[in-house]
Amino acid sequence: MRVKPVVQVEYYEDIISYECNYPGKFVKILVGTGTLSSDGEFVPNSNQNYEPIIVDYDNFQELMSATGTKPQNVFRKEDLWVYVDKNRQKAKEEYDKFVARESVPIEIPVEIPVKSVRK
Repeated sequence: MRVKPVVQVEYYEDIISYECNYPGKFVKILVGTGTLSSDGEFVPNSNQNYEPIIVDYDNFQELMSATGTKPQNVFRKEDLWVYVDKNRQKAKEEYDKFVARESVPIEIPVEIPVKSVRK
């Protein structure tokens, strides 16, 4: 095994794109990672897989409801982060349930019976 120090690079994430489908009642979001340029603009990494997030059902209704100064049936890009976080939390909980269900303890006998071939 080779040991090589890895420098942790600070990275940022942003919503790369989003698409609202009013008839289907969902919003499709793509989240990507990147860096900030010298003038503070987000620059997505060139080689990456974007994280897809779908806001639908009750979350879509909640997103489209009127709150404070936001009228009904509209949203801002920054309003989507709540649903990105909700989706990630739900995915983590589902993964934890799967691991707990699939993790079956293996019993290893303390003494393994061995038959001698000598007479």
